[in-house]
Amino acid sequence: MRSAIVRAVVLAILLLILALIVPSSTPVSIGESLPVGPFRLTAYGACVAAGALLAALFVVWLGKRRNLRLNVALDGLLCGAAGALLGARLLYCAVMIESIAIDFGLAFIPRLWEGGYTLFGGVAGGLAGLALYARIGKKPLKPLLDVMAPGAALFLAIIRLGECFTTQGLGFFVDDAALQWFPLAVRDVYGYWAAPVFFYEALAALLTAALCVVMLFRGKPGMSAVWFLALLSLSQIMLDSWRHDEYLRFGFVHVNQLAAVAVLGMLLAASVWRRVRQSGWNAWQVVRPVLFAALIGVLIWIEFALDKSNIDNAVLYAVMTVALIGMGFAVLRGGRPLRDRKG
Repeated sequence: MRSAIVRAVVLAILLLILALIVPSSTPVSIGESLPVGPFRLTAYGACVAAGALLAALFVVWLGKRRNLRLNVALDGLLCGAAGALLGARLLYCAVMIESIAIDFGLAFIPRLWEGGYTLFGGVAGGLAGLALYARIGKKPLKPLLDVMAPGAALFLAIIRLGECFTTQGLGFFVDDAALQWFPLAVRDVYGYWAAPVFFYEALAALLTAALCVVMLFRGKPGMSAVWFLALLSLSQIMLDSWRHDEYLRFGFVHVNQLAAVAVLGMLLAASVWRRVRQSGWNAWQVVRPVLFAALIGVLIWIEFALDKSNIDNAVLYAVMTVALIGMGFAVLRGGRPLRDRKG
């Protein structure tokens, strides 16, 4: 019991650190930020801490329902949170290294409180932290990942909602007065109406959390984590393309979109490899990567068409939605092993 209390105290300290080193991009709309030593506590930072706390409690509750020891759940939270923070920072700095070196100097990199994080860096870092803990502690990884997945989705939903206190998370301008109401539009700091992409991303994350819980209790080991990665990636390809804020990009392609496609590709490759090992090649295992590659081509065409063609964007996004559904089917529908069908 004493060790669990120590872990809980360490986790609480980590939550406070998160609240202080993750600043909002602009002054909050509900008042001035609260100075705490050399840092400042903002509404967005408070949302990050609150989201982490609720996610941690959710993970502990799910772990209890799945017979995961409390110490293991707390250790997993600590390692996963630390890894996510470092991963989100490192990927951001790797992408922006040239600008950082010119505008701020390399001393900017360890100054975490000055901002600069990216979603899929956090995902990769969190997975690495959990994998390292499982390996060193000799704990099974899949049950730990399955319990953490719904908590990660809940955390993402809350911090997305927290973006309402910043200039981030806004999309295309909404010029039609009949559509200038929430949740179709919100005012930005300049008084213009824009799509509240942060709200749509929060809803997508909440739906992902719910489906991960279903897979946790009804799916095979590891499926909750797989569904989290797949649904997060599929939703980000669509929703990140709506953002008109300070997103990371290479040309017109968003870094989050590239990372999402890479994650889906890795999930697909792992699934095909596992099915082939179980029962050999069949038609579906050949079709899956071919379909996936073809749909990536469709997405690339849509990204070009959004800027270069006269096709209505609503039509293009409808085609993108169909393509994403097809990609999700290819990734998540592995097919039953041959021996299961015979049985």
